[in-house]
Formats: sequence, C-alpha cells, structure tokens
Amino acid sequence: MGIFTKSKVTVNTSFTAKRRWSHLIIAIVHFGFAALFGFCFYGRFWAWREEIAQVETSFLTPDGSNVNSGGMVWALPSLVFACLGVIRIARYALLTNRISKAKQED
Repeated sequence: MGIFTKSKVTVNTSFTAKRRWSHLIIAIVHFGFAALFGFCFYGRFWAWREEIAQVETSFLTPDGSNVNSGGMVWALPSLVFACLGVIRIARYALLTNRISKAKQED
C-alpha cells in the first residue's frame, strides 16, 4: 500500500457531537458580544453622526452625554465578534456534516 491510498477516518460521534454543540454555544456568545458592541456603536456614534459632522468636534446630547467621532471605535469589536460568530457557525456546520457522513458510512 502506498502513502497515497485513501484511508478511512473514524469519527468518535459522541465526542464530536459535544464539540459541535460547544461551537454553537460559543457562536451565540460571540453574537451576543457583537450585539452589545453594536448597540454601543449606535448609541455613541451612529445616532448622532449628522450632529457630530456639523460641529466637527464633540456634541452634547439632550441627556447631557458628550459624544464624538471616537464612537466609531465601537464598530471594530462588534465586527470582530460577528466574524468570530460566523466562523463558529461554519465549524458547527462542518462538524454536523462530518457526523452525518460518519453515521451513513456505519
């Protein structure tokens, strides 16, 4: 037998199923953090973007909060956590596909 022969890879379905659910739970946590940082981005920048652009510095909201263009920074962690959540969902789908193929082969 050569080194290029196709070997059968065994999959421990119980362990892989636990890993699969952990990917889904971690994805939900990542999307939760993305929503939290997205809410901060909206409250600190997006809702006041026209007023900030007019004064070109900081802006006092009616409730007394001081917002400025630095509120755009909150978008970065939101995007990072959203991307991590998408990666976890992709891993969840990959493991689900791998488990279903392993069960069909048995």
